[in-house]
Amino acid sequence: MSSTPSVRPVKLTDPLRDRRRGRISVVALGIDGLPPFERLRELRAEPPGRVLSAAIGVDSRHGEARDPSWRLRFRTNAREHLEGLADRSEATILARLVRWIDGQLEQLTTADLRRGLFLVATDRPRLLDLFTLPRPAGDRFSWSERADLEPLERLAAAYPTTGIVLLDGRLARLVTTRLGDVVGESAFWFDLDTSDWRRMEGRAPGAIVASGATHTDRFARRIEAAEAQWFRELGPLVRQTARREGWQRMVLITVPGFDVADAELDRWAGVPVARHERRGWAGKPTAAIAEAILDELAASVMGTAAEGA
Repeated sequence: MSSTPSVRPVKLTDPLRDRRRGRISVVALGIDGLPPFERLRELRAEPPGRVLSAAIGVDSRHGEARDPSWRLRFRTNAREHLEGLADRSEATILARLVRWIDGQLEQLTTADLRRGLFLVATDRPRLLDLFTLPRPAGDRFSWSERADLEPLERLAAAYPTTGIVLLDGRLARLVTTRLGDVVGESAFWFDLDTSDWRRMEGRAPGAIVASGATHTDRFARRIEAAEAQWFRELGPLVRQTARREGWQRMVLITVPGFDVADAELDRWAGVPVARHERRGWAGKPTAAIAEAILDELAASVMGTAAEGA
């Protein structure tokens, strides 16, 4: 009785020689810009190969030891997908590509890692686009005709390019964030003598107060009378910054009791405005303030999306 010879399965550990080099790029999304959605959507592989897309959750803010299994999870997801392929030629291509990618991931240091990784790769042409993420994206693995960009799309929807304006009397900080990362900041102070906002250099003029009770009271009344004016005068500066940096929305942080209608704020800024009151943020770095606010807004966005699904 003759038996049909078995076909040896393709394994990730097969010692196949692969001396081919490819194009590799590593981009820190947010700090280095936004995802190149158009280019990634057009990416195709030479058949029978496909496009490999993967998201890997990793939090290196306290060092790689906090999440040492991120590469193992990538290999595990790849192995599970490999076992489900019936086409041996396709499985061979995927296994070869995964081994090559894993070798590139091995070269990443703890400093390279952030809170997530997203990669897109093909075997022919041999290329790897690796994106480090400022926010977690969970684990995901795809081997298909086109790149699966859902993790990046969710991140971009939850963390659009946002301007944060922190108002504190005569001082204003204009902060630009992309995907939750602070990428730019400018500080200004309102000059009572010229009725104009000036870029702040060195020590903040707002820290200077008049001496003596009479002069202090007079100075306080002068500031109170000018508050409405300097708020209006800040509008053109905010709109100019919003256009230049591509703000899609703005968060205005003020002291409690700041009373301006929402419709007026939208006209003043030129983009939709959400408002927040200062909550014990004195002395905290801008990045920490931005993270707290944007994570709260992102949770609201994701919750709304889940309800509508």
